[in-house]
Amino acid sequence: MSDDVIEIGKEELERRRQAYEMYMQTGLIEPAFSPPEWVEPVYKEPEFRDTFGLVSITMWMAVVGSILVSAITVGLILFISAVNTEALLIQIENVPPFVQALVNLAPMLFLIAGTFAFEGYAVSHGLAEGLRLKQVTFSNAALIAAFTVMISSGVLRSFALQAGAEGTTLYQFVLSIVILSTGVGAPVVVRYGSQNISVFKNQFEELKSTSKQRFDEDTATARTKYQELYDRLHDEFLIRSEKHQKAFQAWYAKNAILIFGVDRKPETPTTRKKKEEVAEGIAESVREWLAQNNLTAHDIGTEQGNLATPKDIADALGIRDSGAVRTTLSRLRTGK
Repeated sequence: MSDDVIEIGKEELERRRQAYEMYMQTGLIEPAFSPPEWVEPVYKEPEFRDTFGLVSITMWMAVVGSILVSAITVGLILFISAVNTEALLIQIENVPPFVQALVNLAPMLFLIAGTFAFEGYAVSHGLAEGLRLKQVTFSNAALIAAFTVMISSGVLRSFALQAGAEGTTLYQFVLSIVILSTGVGAPVVVRYGSQNISVFKNQFEELKSTSKQRFDEDTATARTKYQELYDRLHDEFLIRSEKHQKAFQAWYAKNAILIFGVDRKPETPTTRKKKEEVAEGIAESVREWLAQNNLTAHDIGTEQGNLATPKDIADALGIRDSGAVRTTLSRLRTGK
């Protein structure tokens, strides 16, 4: 590619740059692409207190409270039974000393052993059963017993508001309900409560093992949706940019002749023919000028050592567009 062609191209690019600045001063806004914001998700391992905290605490409170109620009740009953046995044994004559010593220790031994033995087994059984289950189970019997104890205890406490109410049949009936519901409800709460504690642990372990996988899947889905949104917005931006460029091209073609004295309107066959005739006339004038000045196309250029520039020829011939002179010189150099 010759230097003249390159120079013509540079001039056209400069004209377009200046024209675009003028075009934008008309109040138009150049389309800009603003990609949607993407925030990289951060994985956080689930914590037991956040997942089962309050439910688990209240369940532990229910189990421990029921253990205390039931275990101490059982221990005291066995303690009283052992004391009664000791009282009966005193009435028997010729009791061996070691038997008497053992009987003397029995009440305290029964109190301690009875407090832990039965409730411990119930708790152990509930915990073991809960390890193989995945669903929390609330016993209706324990729920009914719990509400019965709370309601009947409240009623029983209200008897204190009336003098002599403790000796009535109603008082004895309500007291019997409290005793019965406490005796039934506490062991059931211990059994199913301890089972549910293990179930909570199972559910939490399963949640930990699957949470990372679910997080990765959700993140991948979010990335896919983000990419779809990004592509859609980018396509819309390209469409706006294309419309903007077409509008500028139309404006430039209409106003280039007024601003720069060059015609950039789409050519019709008649216009093209006229331009060819003008170009041929310019070419002929340039050839004659070169011949009159004993120069060739190779002597003309903008580099050091050239005898004249295309602009010199254009000025000498009164040609407004020096680009036409460059085109003629380029064709002469290549023999066209």
